[in-house]
Parts: sequence; C-alpha cells; structure tokens
Amino acid sequence: MMSKLAVALYLGESYATIGLFDISQSKTPTALFEKSIFLPQVSLKSLLGQVKQHIKTSTGEDDPELPVFIVTKYFDRLRQFRLGGSISQVILKDFENSYTLTDSKALSLAATQLIIPIDPQKVTEAYLTEELSRVKKVNPELNKVVIALPANRISDEKQKLITDFFQKAELKIFHCPSPENQSVLRKTLLNAGSEGTKEEIIDEVKENLSAQAQISFFCQNKFQTNFENCELFGSASDFLSFFVSSHKHSFGAYFDIESLKFINSYQSDIWNSPWGSVQIKHREHIDLGVHPFTELKLNHLSIMDTEPHAIQFEPGPVVAGRAIKPLMLDLFHADLQKNDLASNLFSQISQDTLKAKIQNLLSVLEKGQKNPHLSLKLNELKQNLIDNMAHEILFHSEKEKPLLFGPLVDVFGPDTTGTRVQDFSWPKEIIKAALAV
Repeated sequence: MMSKLAVALYLGESYATIGLFDISQSKTPTALFEKSIFLPQVSLKSLLGQVKQHIKTSTGEDDPELPVFIVTKYFDRLRQFRLGGSISQVILKDFENSYTLTDSKALSLAATQLIIPIDPQKVTEAYLTEELSRVKKVNPELNKVVIALPANRISDEKQKLITDFFQKAELKIFHCPSPENQSVLRKTLLNAGSEGTKEEIIDEVKENLSAQAQISFFCQNKFQTNFENCELFGSASDFLSFFVSSHKHSFGAYFDIESLKFINSYQSDIWNSPWGSVQIKHREHIDLGVHPFTELKLNHLSIMDTEPHAIQFEPGPVVAGRAIKPLMLDLFHADLQKNDLASNLFSQISQDTLKAKIQNLLSVLEKGQKNPHLSLKLNELKQNLIDNMAHEILFHSEKEKPLLFGPLVDVFGPDTTGTRVQDFSWPKEIIKAALAV
C-alpha cells in the first residue's frame, strides 16, 4: 500500500536537515518530525534511523513505499579532489588523457595507470582480459569503465565486443556519446567519478530509512529519478534559483551556516568546473563576503581579519563544541543562540563553559592586535562583515529589490532594501516544491 508519508532531505557539505510529512492533504502537508545534524559529529545514518522509527510508528511497517525528495550540496565536497581512482578509461591508442588538452591545470578525472588503449585493428577479448588484469592490479577496487571510442574509428562489431566484455566483467559502463568533444568526454568521466557519492547517498537512505524508498533528486528545476550525476553538483544552486523565481524575484541573497550566496537566474551552458569545462547547464552563484567557516586570525599587519582560504568544516566552529580555532561563525555566537537551525545543530551552544571559551578565544585575537590606530573591536569586525554583504547585494541587484532568505537570515541578513522571508526551512520548502508538480 502506498504510504501517505513523504520525506524531505537537505544534505549539505557540513549539515543535514530532514522532515517527515503527512501528505494526505497535498496542499497542506503536515510536518510530523524535523531535525538537523552537524555531519562531523552525527552521522546521516543516525538521522535516518530516527526518522525510520517515526515512520514505523505511523505505518506499522519496517520498509514502506514512500517518496524521498533530496536537495544536496554534498557533491561540493568533491570539488577539491582528483576523481577517477576507481575508473578505467577505454580510449583510442595515442589519445590517452586527451580530455586535458585544453585544461592542463584542472584536476584529473582519470588515472593514467587505469587507461586501456585500444587499437581498432587489433583489439580482441584476450587483449581486453590482459589489460583488465593489469589495471585491477593497480586498483583491485576498480568497478567502473568509461568507453570513449568514436563510432567512425571503430566498427560496430568491435564496439559490441568491448561492451559485452566489460558487462561480463561486471563493471558499470559509462558510454561517451561524443568522444571527440573534450567537454562531453569530461562530462562522462565526471559522471563516472561521482557515481560512488550518489550511490553512497542512495544506499544510506535505502538501508537506514526504507528499502522501498522512491528517491528523487532536485536538479535542473525539478525533482527527478533520471539524471546525469554531474547535474547533482548544481542541485542546491538550482533549488535556490527556483525558490527566488517562485517568489517573483530576479535576485536573492541566501544566508546559511555553510553558505552565503547572491542568487541570480543566470544559467550557463558550460560549467567551468574544477576538472575543466563541462558541457552542462549550470548555475554558479556569487559568494557574499567571507565563508562562515573561514578562520579568524591576525593578518600580516597584526589586525584581526578572516583567512579566506581556510575553510574548516572539520572540526568546525568552536560553537560546535570541539574546535579551538575561532571561525567567522563564532563571531556571531550570541546571535546563533537564538537561531533555530544553529540551536539544533550545536547542542552545547548555550552552555556557559562554551560561551566563556569562545569569548576568551576572541578576546585573545582582539587584544593581540599591535596597531591601536588600525585595530578592530569584535563588534566592529561583525558590522564590517554585515556591511560588506549589504554593499555586494546592492551592487549585484541592479536596482531591483532582492529576496533575503535562508535559515540564518536573522543572523547575517543586513538591514537593506529587500523582501525578507522569515522561518525558511529546507524540509518545508522541499516538500512544497515536490508537491507543487
């Protein structure tokens, strides 16, 4: 029997928030359970397990059939890594690593040692067996293969031989439709390289929530079950643009624990990814000010400042309870105590010992400044950060009123001209978007 329950999940880089809803009245879904966790401290498995208990209480079933709608920013964690460590690339001989020809400084998408070069005149099953054995010795966990062979350079018979061989070897196959197009080849390699992360999320949901979960991801402005993996890199960005346009605005500013962004409706046909240009529609929103997880420190002039390249997801901010280096987020610890998401994520945030620890760390920075004429008070630094965001929002808004929203709009949102949305909740907005289709 189809359940009248549905799950909405936002999976970010550093936190996850989930909601269980009764959708028997689709126009007015009822929230039955909602919770957020800080991923460096609490696992997604644990969060899903809590929701499962509520589902079982409501349905009496262990594995009911129910829809799960996901918006994710988790794939952004991959942006700093080379991918392709468990992927073999089958490509014409002498064209190895051709996808890097125009992006030599980009991160790698294929390991050279795992490439299987093909001579169209000489390829046989014996050769493929030998080559697969070779690359398996390099990485015994190799489980995917990208086949990038131009149809005009190799016969259909040879193409079938190669495809059949890897199917029998039980490797997941990714066919590149246009191997001569470097951007398309790069996209196919990225689809293969991010497959493991997508499967990890799906497996977590099915194993810890319901084996019969019907999982949809938001990408390209709607929830989908069929998509290319590289589209998931834009899942959260697409949703934020969708949210702004649904409120009849052209521009918006989003305020979150892990992201401060200026949102516009612009969508490029090419994504300039860390791995090179990829032929896919993509939105890349503008960072506002500094990242909330940026470290606070004394700069080269001994003035209190932020370190722009030191993003500390783990152990995270001091308000999370374990860190000893204050981050930009810690500067706003008094405001965060009154915020629903922050209170949910950081259970120790109101403890006197933690508040004293944060104050001491910030005080050390404040007093460590050497130049009295340039030194900043903590409140001055806070106000500078807010003012800088306000100026950037005004600059990018092109004289239009932006939509100010997000779970931390009450903490970071500047007092600037714009329409403010209070009580933004990822699960509630996800379920509204899913049921509006």
